[in-house]
Amino acid sequence: MKNRIFCLITVASLLAMPVFVAAQQPPAPPADAAPQAPAAEAAPVATPFIPVLQVHGDKMPPVNEQERLVRAVHHELIMQPYYNLFDWITFRVIGDKVELKGYTHSIGLSRDAERSVKHIKGVSKVINHIEELPPSPGDERIRREVARSVSSYGNLGRYFWPTDTRIHIIVNMGHIRLEGMVENDTDKQTAYIRANGVPGAFSVDNNLVVARN
Repeated sequence: MKNRIFCLITVASLLAMPVFVAAQQPPAPPADAAPQAPAAEAAPVATPFIPVLQVHGDKMPPVNEQERLVRAVHHELIMQPYYNLFDWITFRVIGDKVELKGYTHSIGLSRDAERSVKHIKGVSKVINHIEELPPSPGDERIRREVARSVSSYGNLGRYFWPTDTRIHIIVNMGHIRLEGMVENDTDKQTAYIRANGVPGAFSVDNNLVVARN
């Protein structure tokens, strides 16, 4: 009798198993249901705009593709043969795209910079917003006088080495922009005072950044 009851329980359990398994599966969509759209991909994260200045290279390998592109773009731009203290370029990386901004006094530099960045492996598009400054004898005189006034005062000359130019001077229609990086607030303020004393300049925007150690 006991064996018969055990057999009946076993058979009932096996018969109930398909019902239990089916209950665990998600319900099938109706036959006329519209297919679900795939989840939208997250927009690529853009880096902040990075100035093209001489920096000590990081010997550690890049941690991701974006960092690799940042290093490659910076290298290509800083190696431009005509990039000097009267030019100013910044860039940012957005996924596999690169956006360029700034001002160029050197003829053809904007085009050359764009072409160099386009050849970097992994770059799909270059957005070039670099403004080419128009030729002007008055602006040319102001550039030279600002460079002479700032670089010849005190210790500010250390920011103007040919291989390590950290103060860039942009002049457009008599308006001066100081761009780059200095070591302390005193140097930043002194550079502004020296530039502001050049005759013929209408204004001075002091955009120098103080390096924080």
